[in-house]
Amino acid sequence: MAKALNKRTSRKVVTVDLRCHGDSPHHSYTDYDVMSDDLVHLVTNKLLLTQVCLLGHSLGGITALTTALRQPRLAQCVVSVDISLMSKLSSQPRDYIDKMLSIRWDPTWNLAAVRKLVDSALSETIDSPSIRQWLLMNLVKDERGSVRWRLDLHSLKNNLERFKTRTDDNLIYSGPTLYVAGGASDYISPVDHDEIRKQFPNSRFECIPEAGHLVHMEKPQEFLDIVTKFLNGLA
Repeated sequence: MAKALNKRTSRKVVTVDLRCHGDSPHHSYTDYDVMSDDLVHLVTNKLLLTQVCLLGHSLGGITALTTALRQPRLAQCVVSVDISLMSKLSSQPRDYIDKMLSIRWDPTWNLAAVRKLVDSALSETIDSPSIRQWLLMNLVKDERGSVRWRLDLHSLKNNLERFKTRTDDNLIYSGPTLYVAGGASDYISPVDHDEIRKQFPNSRFECIPEAGHLVHMEKPQEFLDIVTKFLNGLA
């Protein structure tokens, strides 16, 4: 996806792992504000950039929106994928994490064998193959050759309640903001559009029919077309 966006827009694309995700450091404490602080530090102190377009999905989308509100001069635009600050945190993240933590495997097993086991176990509670594949992407081999979760599942579970509160209710970001929703997802409801525009007055909304929460994975071509048109249309 990053390479495709780079090719279509001629923009430099930097993919970022949030704290407790991917290859970024694990921390015992995390919430939207500290993830936003991490992002600002990366952009300004490491990449030495003064303005960027922020694009994020789900938790990454909330982090992008939060950063735009707190550091509006840094954000040329925001693209939020199937999430808004109006979206309610469901019980799914905790259910997913609990299930992922409950699965055990032999440390000598290879990655393919572990993925097969975990997929089977996750299917007991998660019907969607795309959601399971999304979660399985977080299985990796460590330096000893053992398969592990790349996510800091314990920290994310312990901090879930912090993601229910925000400190930016009175802030406004007036820059271009694109919301890309999945037609089969309920994270961005049309009834919330007016409320969303109170904090993001320059918002536009696109919906991709039949796509679920993983819009960019389920409908990559349609997603790329919408985001490319938005980015290339910026002044």
